[in-house]
Amino acid sequence: MPCRGSRPAPVMSEVVLHIGAFKTGTTYIQESLFVNQSRLRDLGVLVPGNRWTDQAAAARALIARGDGDLGREPDAWDHLADECRRWTGSSAVISMEFLAGLGASKVEAAVTSLQPGPITVVLGARDLLGLLPAQWQTSIRGGGRVWTFGEYAAGVTSTRPRRSEAGRHFWRRHDWPAIARRW
Repeated sequence: MPCRGSRPAPVMSEVVLHIGAFKTGTTYIQESLFVNQSRLRDLGVLVPGNRWTDQAAAARALIARGDGDLGREPDAWDHLADECRRWTGSSAVISMEFLAGLGASKVEAAVTSLQPGPITVVLGARDLLGLLPAQWQTSIRGGGRVWTFGEYAAGVTSTRPRRSEAGRHFWRRHDWPAIARRW
C-alpha cells in the first residue's frame, strides 16, 4: 500500500511488435494502423512515426547496425523506440515484417531499446499453399534472382530445402518456429 501523499509508479505503455511474417497480411494491418492513426491515438494507442515508411526506415536502421555499435549516432530505430518509451497511453504498435528476420543480437537490441514496459510480439502465419506463390511472386517483383515457379516450388519443398537458393529464400522468411524462438 502506498504511503499517504506518495504517487504510484507510472505504468509503462505496452509495446506491441507485429513482426510479420512476410505475405501474411502485414500490408493490410499496416495500412489500417496508419489510416486510423489519429483515432487510435485518441484511444490511447500510439502508432509511432508519421507514415509506414518511418517504421520501415527504423527497421532498416536496426538491421544495418553492426553488432556492438558503441558510440554510434542515434538512428531511425532509436527515434521510434524513444517515441514509444515516452508515450503515456496504454500501448504502442510497431508493425514491420522486416523484424521477423532479425538475428538474436538484433532482437535483443530491439527489445532492450523498448524497455522497461511490457513487450508483446505478434507473428502472423498463413497456409503454405497460398504463401508459396505469393512469396515467389514477391521475389520476382523484387528484382532479385528469377526462378520459374516450378524451380521455386521444387527448392522450397525438397527434402533439404536449405541446400537450394530458392529454399533458403523462402524458409529464411517463413521458418516460424525459428523466428518465434529468436523473439
